[in-house]
Amino acid sequence: MAVLKFGLICDVDAGKGMARVYLQEDDVTTNWIPMSVPKTLNDKWSFPFDINEHVWCMMDEHNEFGVIGGAIYNTTDKPDAAAVGKFRVVFADKTAIEYDNNAKILTIDCVGDIKVIAKNVDVECEQANVEVSGAATVKALTVEIEGTTTATMKAPVVNIDAPVSNFSGIVAVTGALTAATIATTGGGAIETAGPISAQSIEAESMEADSATIGGKDFLTHTHTAPSGGGATSPPL
Repeated sequence: MAVLKFGLICDVDAGKGMARVYLQEDDVTTNWIPMSVPKTLNDKWSFPFDINEHVWCMMDEHNEFGVIGGAIYNTTDKPDAAAVGKFRVVFADKTAIEYDNNAKILTIDCVGDIKVIAKNVDVECEQANVEVSGAATVKALTVEIEGTTTATMKAPVVNIDAPVSNFSGIVAVTGALTAATIATTGGGAIETAGPISAQSIEAESMEADSATIGGKDFLTHTHTAPSGGGATSPPL
């Protein structure tokens, strides 16, 4: 016949899933008996009891064989932030995992590091706010950031270190633009509403149809020679 008993954990063998319990009412310590867990076959559950944890057991009438059913709260150890509709686990170092079914919020409050190891990680949400007080590093074979409306990056300095950077659409620069070389392909034009200041301007081929600056084509533009002479020839 099984008898309900209460006691305190006094020894734990986590590797075997066993423990010994001091039964206060009988003033006796049990043999090694198994700790009851949710899963043991294909899925393994490991969350051993602590020494002096208050537990309930089902024992035989001689307290020789039995099983530890689980831990129970008492007047000293009480639930942490208990509330109806809230699942919460608080570890000894105050790391907490909480899901509030009423507010639909999952919270992981970790005092240490979080490591995620996976073949693939997919994150899909309506809104994401990520705030890092220190450095953040992302390393991957490929990284893709897609915004259906806009994507904004703000920082005092943004460094992009890549041999090639490709922009498929319009690139607008509202501040100063500094470049070692500016080149266009496919007959594209470089336009500006302000002046261009340069030590020299070179054309790779003077066979182009036109090269206009300030409304004047400097490939065909001529000047009047001084002292009443004729017009100068176009640039060579």
